[in-house]
Amino acid sequence: MKTADENRTTVMAEAGLRRRSDVSPERDPALDHLSLAELRLARQVLVDEVERVTFWRLAVRGRADRLRAGRSSTSITPHLLRALSDARRSPMRVAVVVEEDRAPAVLPDLAELCARELVPGDAVAVQALGRDLADAEASLTDYRRHLQDRVGGVTGELIARYRESPELALLLLPSGDASPWPGSLALPDGHRPFEPPRLLTDRDVIR
Repeated sequence: MKTADENRTTVMAEAGLRRRSDVSPERDPALDHLSLAELRLARQVLVDEVERVTFWRLAVRGRADRLRAGRSSTSITPHLLRALSDARRSPMRVAVVVEEDRAPAVLPDLAELCARELVPGDAVAVQALGRDLADAEASLTDYRRHLQDRVGGVTGELIARYRESPELALLLLPSGDASPWPGSLALPDGHRPFEPPRLLTDRDVIR
């Protein structure tokens, strides 16, 4: 749960985005059914998913770089394997908090790609893995761009509501209650803020 200071920082950042924008965001009818608390929850979930996708892309790119350098063997930590195995659940987490305007993304099996063992000297298998890694990176890039667009849309809706009703920002100020913003919603089941398992280094992650 965010502290009161973190909530004030978020509101100031959103207000700052409005001041810097040449065009003030307008209300989005597609988001009218969401309360302020639900919008803020959706934004946090989307931001966390962008961070996850960025990390997954780095892992895929790391394996591809090593493959191009002639290092076809791999060793992957159990923690990183679990993080990569989580990729296919990402679209479901997003769908819980905000309606999608397109078919749910189908992400590749990143754990299998990054842990795939190759027989030394098997040029055909090396080329196939290279193509699969390139396709996976392209899919993740497209998915991350989509999520970033959704973050922008939800943020714009928040700004538009604050502009229409500035008193809404008062809901985020300390009130003496246990919760720094009353009426907040619990995160969806299984959702946690993203924490990268490790830095991507030759020694610690993929060799």
